[in-house]
Amino acid sequence: MQAGDLFRSRYTLLKGAERLADWEKTRLSQLFYRYPELKRAWMLKESFRAWYRETDRSRAKETLGLLEERIANDSLAEFKELLHTLGNWREKILNHFDYWITNGFVERKNNRIKTIKRMAYGYRNLDNFRMRILAANPGRKVRVSHLLT
Repeated sequence: MQAGDLFRSRYTLLKGAERLADWEKTRLSQLFYRYPELKRAWMLKESFRAWYRETDRSRAKETLGLLEERIANDSLAEFKELLHTLGNWREKILNHFDYWITNGFVERKNNRIKTIKRMAYGYRNLDNFRMRILAANPGRKVRVSHLLT
């Protein structure tokens, strides 16, 4: 393995364990042998993914407690910082298992608007900016095709 293997494996590391091809599993095994801390971090990431798939709040609360305990006993500083966040937002995080809604839709819209804003840096016409936002967010019937050229 070479130094660039870690960089080339970044997407494999983000992929869920159930979706890994055999060659990706082999690559990860080699990386984990070389970087044992990476293996611990990946295992914690997979534990969080499994926790997120829980369907019952009480089970999710129990599993989250186990995850917090696991993080507290581990020496990975990056995850220890997460404990503070989990403690502060615990009830709000667990509310997800009651209501099954997220703010992902709004976050996507805000990200799209920020991208348009960066691309329109220096433009002075506020109406044009508004129309570009409307054109980039389908769902409403607004004719703005003349602004897309």
